[in-house]
Amino acid sequence: MVLVTGASGFVGKHLTSKLSSLGVVFRTVSHREELSNTTQVHAVVHLAGMAHRNEAKVNYSEFKKANVDYAVGVAKQAFSLGMRRFVYVSTIGVYGQRSSSSVITENSNVAPKDAYSKSKLLAETELRKLSSELGFELVIVRPALVYGVDAPGNIARVLRMVYTLPILPIGVSDNRRSFVAVENLVDFLILCLESPEAGGGLYNISDGEPVSTKELLLAIATGMNRKRFIFSFPRVFWRYFLGLIGRSQLYEQLFCDLVVDNTFAKTKLCWTPPISSALALKEMGRKYRFPS
Repeated sequence: MVLVTGASGFVGKHLTSKLSSLGVVFRTVSHREELSNTTQVHAVVHLAGMAHRNEAKVNYSEFKKANVDYAVGVAKQAFSLGMRRFVYVSTIGVYGQRSSSSVITENSNVAPKDAYSKSKLLAETELRKLSSELGFELVIVRPALVYGVDAPGNIARVLRMVYTLPILPIGVSDNRRSFVAVENLVDFLILCLESPEAGGGLYNISDGEPVSTKELLLAIATGMNRKRFIFSFPRVFWRYFLGLIGRSQLYEQLFCDLVVDNTFAKTKLCWTPPISSALALKEMGRKYRFPS
């Protein structure tokens, strides 16, 4: 049986839906729930945890409790129930670069800047120690920014902008940014559960096709069947304005470069993303419904 934590979240909902369609037997566990001693578990996909929060209001100890202590606790309990593989979904943020002119690979230096990313990297470290002590296989997955029609955060904001604004003055065409469609991430997580070669691996995951902000907006608008006039004000304006309203991360995601190389996952596990970024972005636009 496969155990999925964080099943009520964005990625978790997509993962459990796909597992159901494939006929995979799984169970879910809510945060802090104790695992039943009568339940046999052979693998875990760990998605639960505390995501980005206002760090002025949330102490690092809360991130550590949710993202480190809970992950280690689940791994210990699941191992006692027969678990042999633990798939931990981390973040590309452990590299500490929201923008970079260099391509991010598994060999890039890690230097997380925010509390969320620091806690995810610490969880990786603690799980590696536990894996060595107990003997289970650990798989670490570091995804680029995950998108889908029901994605939270900045993706949801971009969808609302494209849907409601006929003029989009943020259409930078010379930047390159990596994303990963939730369908592609789910496909890879299932491969990590099944592939004998995946055990012990660390994988950066993206669609493999970095896009510019203009390409991103055009694909979404095409999916929505909406004509949009797309251009860009000078970046300095947007850097100042979005920083002023506390959206500096949105500026980096829309205007700066961050390319995540997925070559290792493709060569080591013979993985091919099942959907291209161009098609996935259009499908996201097509499925979008403005919240009432």
